[in-house]
Amino acid sequence: MSSALPDPSPEQAQALLRSERFRKLASELRCLVCQNQTLADSSAELAGDLRQEVLRQMASGKDDAAIKTHLVDRFGEFVLYRPTLNAHNLGLWAGPAVLAALGGLVMWRFTRRRNLNKPRLNFEQVDALLEQTNPAARSVPYGEAGRSPPGSAPSSRPPD
Repeated sequence: MSSALPDPSPEQAQALLRSERFRKLASELRCLVCQNQTLADSSAELAGDLRQEVLRQMASGKDDAAIKTHLVDRFGEFVLYRPTLNAHNLGLWAGPAVLAALGGLVMWRFTRRRNLNKPRLNFEQVDALLEQTNPAARSVPYGEAGRSPPGSAPSSRPPD
């Protein structure tokens, strides 16, 4: 992986390797071979070449943003351990939230529709159903002929 920039001297390379700036930058870049390791953590040969390229860029005086831009132009945004939010990858960033919202909406509609389809009975309908199943029972308003409303004590009066 040759670059137009000259290699830094061994002393300069050692100083840059030990710098906090290099450690921070290498931890923000991904090893293209390992995929799940940062450039700082990887022992792959390509990771060593990428570290050398970062050292060349640093020695030439480029700032971190310019180095990242150079690597992204060369390898794509995959080289960044934390990709930026832009129009190309908006679906990847927004996808999980959109899917969760759609799933919640579908569940809400499904449970709401199921509850709306349940029959709702009132006391008159219950009385009519009971009268259909037991013809001997007659529909008498509560409180008359010894019938008590639900939840109250039964009347001591015998039915007519």
